[in-house]
Amino acid sequence: MTNFSKPVVVIDNGSFNLKAGFACDNHPVCIFRNTVGRPKYLKGTYGKTPYEVYVGDEAVQRVDELDLNYPVYRGKIIHWDNMERVWHHVFYRELKAAPEDRAVLLSCAPTTTMKDKVKCCEIFFESLNSPGLCVKPQSVLSLFGSGCATGMSVDLGHDITGINPVYEGGSIEYANMETNMSAYHVSEYIKESLLQRDLNLGPDIDKVVEELRTKYVYVTKNCAVTRQQYMKTYKLPSGEEVDVSEEVFMAGELYFQPELVLNKKVNCLSLPDAILTSSLKCDSDLQPELFDAIVVHGGMTVPGLCKRLSLELKSLLNRPVNIIESSEAYGVAWMGGAVFAGSRESQRVWVTQKQFEEHGERIVRNRVKCCEIFFESLNTMSLCIRPQSLLALFGSGFTTGVSVDLGEDCTEIHPIYEGGSLTYANMVTNIAGTEIKNMMLENIHKRGFRRANITEQLLDNVWREAYITMDTAVPNCKKSYRRKLYIPGYETHINVGDEAFWAGEMYFQPELVLGQKAADCLSVQQAIVTAIAKCDKELQPELYEGIVVHGGMILPGFIKRLCQELELLTERQIIIQEPTEAYALGWLGGAVFAGIIDAPKLFIAKEKFEEQGERIVRTKFIS
Repeated sequence: MTNFSKPVVVIDNGSFNLKAGFACDNHPVCIFRNTVGRPKYLKGTYGKTPYEVYVGDEAVQRVDELDLNYPVYRGKIIHWDNMERVWHHVFYRELKAAPEDRAVLLSCAPTTTMKDKVKCCEIFFESLNSPGLCVKPQSVLSLFGSGCATGMSVDLGHDITGINPVYEGGSIEYANMETNMSAYHVSEYIKESLLQRDLNLGPDIDKVVEELRTKYVYVTKNCAVTRQQYMKTYKLPSGEEVDVSEEVFMAGELYFQPELVLNKKVNCLSLPDAILTSSLKCDSDLQPELFDAIVVHGGMTVPGLCKRLSLELKSLLNRPVNIIESSEAYGVAWMGGAVFAGSRESQRVWVTQKQFEEHGERIVRNRVKCCEIFFESLNTMSLCIRPQSLLALFGSGFTTGVSVDLGEDCTEIHPIYEGGSLTYANMVTNIAGTEIKNMMLENIHKRGFRRANITEQLLDNVWREAYITMDTAVPNCKKSYRRKLYIPGYETHINVGDEAFWAGEMYFQPELVLGQKAADCLSVQQAIVTAIAKCDKELQPELYEGIVVHGGMILPGFIKRLCQELELLTERQIIIQEPTEAYALGWLGGAVFAGIIDAPKLFIAKEKFEEQGERIVRTKFIS
């Protein structure tokens, strides 16, 4: 668990506007255009002499002097140097907060790749020196900002309109949809319509279009209205007053009838059709819950849109829907980030600077390196790399369940469904063989024995005496509690009953054994329950039926005690098979997997690696 001493900084990274503030507030501190401006004479280069760089609204005000670059396009960061400049501006000019003191919750597009998330980590940890980072999809945060965990996010953005279903705080990515009609297209329609009328707009045309789009465009419940009902006039910068009724009325209809408005066949979906299509991609059991919370947000939310959308969806579905709208629709995702950053659940999903320095993209680099060694040094003809957690389940006869890996330096919990790793639900306890042996070492040292005499072999001997009881209330005077061990250099035997008993309890009661040192530790039973709780409710019963414990650090009595603790937490019967060769379950699973019919499809042949390199490794082993 991660706790930060100062309020988290929440940044909603939009294509048009960027919103930033502190998680302790109920509104962003700053909202400005997500753009960077450099002098035009540079012609897109960085130049060799010093010059002023402008960010946000300052850059927009100097549009005649500057070349403006927009680092985010359709939700994707396309110019990383300028994006870093914007984030630097957020901390030092807008929030006036030192980045090294603040963890950051950063919103991203639902389609953001892992490569881009890693790049965000590199900038925040290596350039800005932030202590922690959490990257969450805007679709999920918008639901949190509306008080929901399940529903549909309808993001009416500047250059993209995205429909993203969310279930229990997890994005259902395969059901994401886009309409191909956004605020940019609305502005272009208004601009083209005004130009066709030969109005005297001059250099102010973009300002006029922006004002019409943000203040005049609307949507009616019934598009068959009389002309008197939709009359709108606008005063041009020249002082001339013109009728803009058709432009602002038809602009709103673009979201519902794009082909009728544009009078041609277009590659666009109406907003109701996109929502319906997205929902139909999801399981039928989930659809009623999704329709109960349709959250409309983004900078293009216009008056009347939500009421019209509700009517259109009711007509398509023959059932009521719940459209959630906000008076501050532009800031819903930011508010969701502030809510999430302050929740207890968020504490487990932060990446700290230390963790990133230790791991980074190591998993990708390691697997590419494995291919290089096996193909280039050992001349192996093909290779397949599979997670130990998955193979451990195969070795126990399961394809769905939970792998509990008790290792020397890490205790990991990995839910698996139908042979696929549910990586978003992985957990670590921060209690493993190394921590337990360190506890033993400290205890023996406190009793007056020099560290030089407490060898690795001696600690291994103490470990062999360790055990776990079903009842922790064992009196230390009991004969079975005592454990005698010979200490070299002292020519004496000592009682290591305390060390042997508390070694096992560290897995189940780390806070009792370590006190304050256990602040970042989880008991193994709590880690398992938390990992399963992160998964869909429909999967949880199957996961509990396939808990597999493996690894080289299993102590006598561990399985029985784990069953007892899990039954107390979950109020359900838990049966865990006790493997006779727990240390080798991963290998046994590999032998099983290598013999199944589908396994050859996941092998990389040497010639394929020589042709495609890292790309095929990502495709076969990472994606």
